[in-house]
Amino acid sequence: MKIKITEAVKDLKGNPIKNSEGNDWTLKEAIATACLSTYQGDNPSGEEKYKRWKLANAVEQHAGEEFEMTVEQVAMVKKLAGGVFPTITSGAIWSMLEK
Repeated sequence: MKIKITEAVKDLKGNPIKNSEGNDWTLKEAIATACLSTYQGDNPSGEEKYKRWKLANAVEQHAGEEFEMTVEQVAMVKKLAGGVFPTITSGAIWSMLEK
């Protein structure tokens, strides 16, 4: 499935969430951050870490607006976002991945 990764992640009022540099935080950045982070109770195997790194790297290196993701990759990002980010952020990310 094609995911538009250049869109800004938005809060409940539709305002873009900003990154640490004050720029709009994109779905591209959110996917990479989710894949490269761990959360309490998350104990990935070496193979799982490699899958996460591989997806984060592919997304970061991708220059286009849309990125092709498998259903399994989308499910992985949703799971990771739910564990890594607060509800407002993970909810926005899930919504964007389901478009």
